[in-house]
Amino acid sequence: MALRSEEIDIAFYCSHMASHLIEDTRFMIYAPVIMNSDVLIYSITDMEQISHIASAKAGNTCQRWCRKPIRRSRKSQKSVQGFCYSLETGQIDAAVMDITKAVLVPGTSIAPISDEDYISYVLVVRKDVVDTDPFRKFVDAYNKTVRELSRTGKFSEDINAGGVLPDSVHIKFLEI
Repeated sequence: MALRSEEIDIAFYCSHMASHLIEDTRFMIYAPVIMNSDVLIYSITDMEQISHIASAKAGNTCQRWCRKPIRRSRKSQKSVQGFCYSLETGQIDAAVMDITKAVLVPGTSIAPISDEDYISYVLVVRKDVVDTDPFRKFVDAYNKTVRELSRTGKFSEDINAGGVLPDSVHIKFLEI
């Protein structure tokens, strides 16, 4: 569900969507917050045979992963169920999506989309909110949570409860 910009004080967005929101000069990208959370899901056995890929992200995320030309699906599948159906029926060979959705797709393998770190999500803030006490309290609470997630490995443990993530997937939460 898209929010009207007058309803937003702060939000976490993928970089692509954030770039559109900050066209409204009341907003700014405050900081990157999550790295490496987009992954490739696939059900074929040989990744070299992937030729049709779809992306749940608004940007061209799959191009970060691609080493060869890959035709993107013309279908606008935005839901996990849509990707499951498209993968099952062979309409696509793979899909790029956020890890929190990817682990819900049964019968697929997961791979990172890049060997290099990349920004998945940024914090977008309405400029007049930045210098307020509530925002400073939010930043403090957010940073405390990030430190706790990093220290305990809790997020990785919870998201990988089914043991589906390869060691090569390295999601990072960034302090702001």
